Amino acid sequence: GRKAAVIYLSAIIAGAMAFGLAIDYLLPAWWFSLVGDGVADENGYGYIGGSFGEFVKFNCKNGRVEWKKKIGEGLIQAKPVISDNKIIFGCWDKYLYCVDRNDGSVIWKWTNGSPQKLYSPGNVVPAVSNGKVFIVAPDRKMTAISLTDGKELWRTNLHTVRESMCLSRD
Repeated sequence: GRKAAVIYLSAIIAGAMAFGLAIDYLLPAWWFSLVGDGVADENGYGYIGGSFGEFVKFNCKNGRVEWKKKIGEGLIQAKPVISDNKIIFGCWDKYLYCVDRNDGSVIWKWTNGSPQKLYSPGNVVPAVSNGKVFIVAPDRKMTAISLTDGKELWRTNLHTVRESMCLSRD
């Protein structure tokens, strides 16, 4: 098959790159497109999700794919987050995933239990601090999840929240 890769560099912040990547694979019987938002680590590797639940680790210098894994059953579109040796991201199959960044194996997956895809963590950008993953999904609840094992630590709709959040030093 023929491969073409184009990396769109959108920002360089403190030596780390944030980027969007589009990789097209032209195979004999079908065409597949991988498009999503991505993140790069301190070692020069990029991580990006895309169509059909696939997630990719690639070398930012030469574009070589290190691994490509079928993780979920839907589009992986939002920017993943790297913490320790883990990558956390949402998928439109209604799950938040945590995978090992070395080999792409799934460490855990979490769902808010919503039967509606549009209220799931499909397009969240997690924040990680002190061993906890924080998300705000479209169901308007803030959730803290253990980075280690994916167990829900707490979940609240005490305040009106909506899909956007950040961490502060305090």
